[in-house]
Order: sequence, then C-alpha cells, then structure tokens
Amino acid sequence: MIENIYYEYFAIYRRNLQDQKRIVNQAKHYYWRGSDDLLQVHENRPI
Repeated sequence: MIENIYYEYFAIYRRNLQDQKRIVNQAKHYYWRGSDDLLQVHENRPI
C-alpha cells in the first residue's frame, strides 16, 4: 500500500516536472521572440 502511494506520487511528480519544462520552454520562446521584435523596432526607429 505504501509502495502504491509512492509510485502514484512519483508519477504525479514526473508529470508536473514535464509540465514545468514545457512551460519554461514556451516562456523562453516567447521571451526571445519578443526580444527580437523589440530589437527590430529599436533598429528601425528613425533617429
């Protein structure tokens, strides 16, 4: 019984870890894309 609880907890933990990785990767993607857009806007702005 204790082992079942442990395995269940471990499965939930692993799933949460995968979700966190996915969220972090999405955030990185949007952050870098946003940075590029800001850089482009800054470079294209007339002096």
